[in-house]
Amino acid sequence: MSQRDYLSPRQLAAALGVSESSLKRWVDKGLIQVTRTAGGHRRISRAAVYQFLRTTKTPIANPEFLAGVIPALTAKFEPAQSVPALVDAVCQGDRQTTAAVLSRYYLDGHTMAELFDRLIRPVMQEVGHGWQTNRIAVYQEHRATSVMLHAATELRRMVPPPAPGAPVAVGGAPPADPYLLPTMSADLVLTELGWNAVNLGALTPWNELVEASRSLGAALVWVSLTSSANLGETLSELRQLAQHCERHRITLALGGQALPSPLDASIPCAVAGHDAADILRVAMPQSRTANSGRFGRFDQDES
Repeated sequence: MSQRDYLSPRQLAAALGVSESSLKRWVDKGLIQVTRTAGGHRRISRAAVYQFLRTTKTPIANPEFLAGVIPALTAKFEPAQSVPALVDAVCQGDRQTTAAVLSRYYLDGHTMAELFDRLIRPVMQEVGHGWQTNRIAVYQEHRATSVMLHAATELRRMVPPPAPGAPVAVGGAPPADPYLLPTMSADLVLTELGWNAVNLGALTPWNELVEASRSLGAALVWVSLTSSANLGETLSELRQLAQHCERHRITLALGGQALPSPLDASIPCAVAGHDAADILRVAMPQSRTANSGRFGRFDQDES
């Protein structure tokens, strides 16, 4: 991470409007995760700030002290009201507004799965529909995708890294599928749950997905299917992948708008769905141990 991804305890205390001694007590209780510089000074990562604010609902008294770490915050909102605003923002190349809206939604306590299912996916579907009906130019559609990919990358910085020994999940989109956002959604959902998620990205060769699952000791493999190109070949490869996962007792999760419904019975998998939340059904039971005890107890009357 770069320097802008970290705050000193003094900076965070000023942003929250509390004394530095109160903030240090929260650190000592395990409420705020800290790292130390080579000189032994405490530093607080962007992810640790987000997790503390989400967990404790502590208000930000002086947001200017968080400039560069947390985007300018918007007022609370309902997803239905924000989708049109986000469509305009991404089509205009407005990274700041896009990041601010998504950050606000995450800080309000919503999960990554909810963020993707209720905001990012509807926004990109509307952008795609606008392009298909000639209301949005090709360059605007490309720019919108670029802005949302940047926002998804920023979201990754809001989530704490996995704990040592966390279960490994490996996934991506198949060779004929160039879409990055759907497989990034699985990566973020799993990372938030405490998994060590390894996203191989779009256009991933099937043999590389198998090799990665084997060499990294994956407990879960996900495949994101957004493009219906070469669907027959894709389903044939999925059968072989499912057999590999079954032999090695690896959980297989399939998702994406191009996934046939119902799925062919010859492709056994733990979950097959179209929402980011679908993967929670198989990911949460295995991740509970990794997530337990991550945060201490917060006494809100401390100041």
